[in-house]
Amino acid sequence: MKEKFWDIFSSKYDKITQGTNLTRDVEIEKSLKYIQSNHVALDYGCGTGTLANSIADKVQKVIAIDISSGMLEVAKKKAVEKQITNVEFLKISLFDEQLHQKYFDIIFAFNVLHFVEDGVKCIHRIHDILKPGGYFISSTECGGENKKSFINVVTSLLSSVRIMPYVRLLTKNELDSSIIDGGFEIVEREDFYNLNQPNHFVVAQKVQTT
Repeated sequence: MKEKFWDIFSSKYDKITQGTNLTRDVEIEKSLKYIQSNHVALDYGCGTGTLANSIADKVQKVIAIDISSGMLEVAKKKAVEKQITNVEFLKISLFDEQLHQKYFDIIFAFNVLHFVEDGVKCIHRIHDILKPGGYFISSTECGGENKKSFINVVTSLLSSVRIMPYVRLLTKNELDSSIIDGGFEIVEREDFYNLNQPNHFVVAQKVQTT
């Protein structure tokens, strides 16, 4: 169901989300100071490839994953148009065995965590495949800060009757706590507002154990 939903919107996704471009661009810019040229990055829930293609020239390699064939086709087309050759687009889940433990230097999850049913399991998986000291950078719509807004009421209704995928109305504190409990230390956070609710930008570093 999730894949079909995102496939339907794949060709129109960039146009639909055009109003959030400024937020996304600022968040990408803020992420650059954590990126190094020898890094292997993972873009989890890459969508139409905006993030993956934007950072490609700053890292050694990007592995960009998504469950939607339609989204990946748009992302690949963008990469070809920009002559980007170091991004590998894969239709796999975060738990696919192709993603090895302690492999990635940096992992991105932009606008995806509020669509994850088991957020704890997801964050622990990210921790497992990230190198010690590596960075996990996320950007998440926190609808839990404004649950009674029209958009959130409609979203919850459509999600409950399975017209659209599961959506969790997270609060900022819930999200921060799940990241910290998952073995990370938050080093930077900032809120950007879309539709009167925060898009919560978080940079977290995997705690190095002795």
